[in-house]
Amino acid sequence: MHDSGLVNIQSHTYWHPNFKIEKKRLSPQAYEKFVAMQLEKSRAKLDQELGIKVDMLAWPYGIYNEELIKSAATAGYIAAFTMVRAPAGPSDNVMALPRYLVTDQDTGKTLGRLLTTDSG
Repeated sequence: MHDSGLVNIQSHTYWHPNFKIEKKRLSPQAYEKFVAMQLEKSRAKLDQELGIKVDMLAWPYGIYNEELIKSAATAGYIAAFTMVRAPAGPSDNVMALPRYLVTDQDTGKTLGRLLTTDSG
């Protein structure tokens, strides 16, 4: 996929955790380290395997808050995407951009509509 030049591979954290569950399960210090590891290890792995610059993130399960946004910015991310199904606009928070989730069901005309309209 990367070599095709048709896609831009970016981060979705290291193993796609549910940050709400992890925050309840871990101590504050352990949670902070966990978040940093998820954000940093994903970038390092993609850089190592593909030799690419990773600076965008899709929030796992669409879960994010101001604390996570700050952690992502500290880890070097310049933009992040939520699970909000809407077109992105100039007034959107660059660390919480809406996006259209594409699944196996989105083929043919359905995929074409997602790619050519702003209504999904």
